[in-house]
Amino acid sequence: MLFFSILNAYLFVFIFWYGYFNYLYRQQQLNILHMKNLFLTAAFVLALSANANTIKYTSDIQKEVTQEKEYKKTEASALPAAVIKEIKEKYKGYTISEVYVAADGSDYKFIVSKDTDAATVWYTAAGEFIKEEKKS
Repeated sequence: MLFFSILNAYLFVFIFWYGYFNYLYRQQQLNILHMKNLFLTAAFVLALSANANTIKYTSDIQKEVTQEKEYKKTEASALPAAVIKEIKEKYKGYTISEVYVAADGSDYKFIVSKDTDAATVWYTAAGEFIKEEKKS
């Protein structure tokens, strides 16, 4: 926007002086050829310098927003057989202290513990392992 307003001002000045020099030329008081070249050169340099002062601001900041699923506490007896089978195989000797189901029913969250070790594990409804977070 700034560039076009500056360009507009330069064009106005150019048109004004061009008309003035033509008037003087007709009056035989000035050699217009040399003055036209001088003025056009000055206008060109000013236009280039006005364009060089523009500042472009770009931002590389990206914000990632993730939303945690909401889980509701449930009983272990309400779990699908595939999920129970996978947990018993992978976490032998661990006890399941808490069971949560996602609000949409797509996955399950378990808190398992064995002696001083504890972990939170996630499984899909089909019994596929998602992730594990160890607690110390």
